[in-house]
Amino acid sequence: MIDLSKAPHADMMRTPLKREVIRSKAMLLALLMDIRITKLTGGKKGLREVIVQLNAMGITPPDSLEDRI
Repeated sequence: MIDLSKAPHADMMRTPLKREVIRSKAMLLALLMDIRITKLTGGKKGLREVIVQLNAMGITPPDSLEDRI
C-alpha cells in the first residue's frame, strides 16, 4: 500500500475545493487516455479493457502502455 500522506499533494487533498480540482483533472486524464487507447486499437479496446487485462496478467504497467496495447 502506498502512503499518500507524505506525497506533495497531501495537503491539497485536505481542502475540499482543491480535492475537487484533483478529481476533475484525474477524470479528464482518464477520458483522454480512453480516447487515445481507443484510437490506437482501432476501437477494439478502451481504458477499462486495458486495465482489466493488465490486472489479470498481474503486470504493474510501465511509464508507457503503448507497447502492451
